[in-house]
Amino acid sequence: MVKEDDLYEDRSVASRLRMLVLPLAVLVVVVGIISGLVLGGVVQGHEPRVGPERAPTTQPTVEIAP
Repeated sequence: MVKEDDLYEDRSVASRLRMLVLPLAVLVVVVGIISGLVLGGVVQGHEPRVGPERAPTTQPTVEIAP
């Protein structure tokens, strides 16, 4: 005969496992899907890459010391 306490403990362990593993598994799947889309070139940005507006006006300083 099974005690009620044993069933409660089994449900508690299963519940805790679901509370920890399920969100972690969903996170891993979502990150994997997004990474695959980005690395596969499906998801791209539309903004052109541009450099700085103006070039620096100061001359580079080189010190040579003994």
